[in-house]
Amino acid sequence: MELNNYKELIEKYRKSDFGDRIFLFLEHRDLRSEYSAIDMADAKRNREIATAKQKSTIPKLRWLNSMKRICREIFSTSRTSPDSIK
Repeated sequence: MELNNYKELIEKYRKSDFGDRIFLFLEHRDLRSEYSAIDMADAKRNREIATAKQKSTIPKLRWLNSMKRICREIFSTSRTSPDSIK
């Protein structure tokens, strides 16, 4: 296989969606190890992105939990109803 063709196929695999990747994987048996390496790198990057998103929402959730607690304290106090004032 020519070097240029090899590089073009690798780039095409990187830019392809899941369906095209399967087709390329099955069609080019000699490039499967490179394709697998690309898939593993993509999976690692996606995990890192998901972890970063998850970490960025933690302070928001803490704030929300504090607000829930405060609202529960305010609204759980016993109040006299207007009927009992008579």
